[in-house]
Amino acid sequence: MSALAKAKELIKRSLDNLEEEDLRTEFLDIVADNLWSRWQTRCSMPDVARYIEIKEQQLGFTSEVHPSYPKYLSHLGAALQSRFLQTSSIDDLDRAISMKRKALDSTLQGHSDRPVYLNNLSSVLHSRFKRQGCLGDIDGAIAMSGEALVSISRDHPDYASFVNTLGKTLQTRYWKLKSIEDLNESISMRIQALDLIPENHSERPIYLSDLGIVLGMRFGITGSMNDLNQSILRQEEAVESTTED
Repeated sequence: MSALAKAKELIKRSLDNLEEEDLRTEFLDIVADNLWSRWQTRCSMPDVARYIEIKEQQLGFTSEVHPSYPKYLSHLGAALQSRFLQTSSIDDLDRAISMKRKALDSTLQGHSDRPVYLNNLSSVLHSRFKRQGCLGDIDGAIAMSGEALVSISRDHPDYASFVNTLGKTLQTRYWKLKSIEDLNESISMRIQALDLIPENHSERPIYLSDLGIVLGMRFGITGSMNDLNQSILRQEEAVESTTED
């Protein structure tokens, strides 16, 4: 066989393998999506276990430079974190952090997915802090959340959610360190998030209630009647917005 013929054969094999791998990945994605939907509906442990297994398979035959590699890492991390919420397995939580950190590290600065990966890592670090109380985790969560926020514009669809996430992490650190600066900043973030979210948004009652809680916390420290009045007002608004048709 000539050198040219050998080259053509190698190219053909590469194309055949690429097509087969792409089809395999596509089929696995369909199965995984359906398993994830059923897991979220029924919380069946075999479903999330199989989902995790599929994502591990996809990572096993996907190059680290493949565009989908960070996505698979992120999906695996999300599944491990979700299972942790059901089982309280610290191993799942640690692996979730590892996968989400790898997803972030595999994503270039400026990529449209990077803010989401930053926010996701913040969430899982926050979860581990609440479980283990390591200050490095909550500091990391705040740093990741802050970086996610400054990397998107105010008209980004996730902006209000990212602002609220930062408010949550600052509130949690306040409980650890009792720093009034953290509490003040948490309140500021909660007010911004509320201002950004539409009146008819399904999560608006939660934002209202969360703001009422932190304002009540500050009243307990400063005795400010304005904080107490605003806290009551926001909680009443939260109740009213959940009873409207």
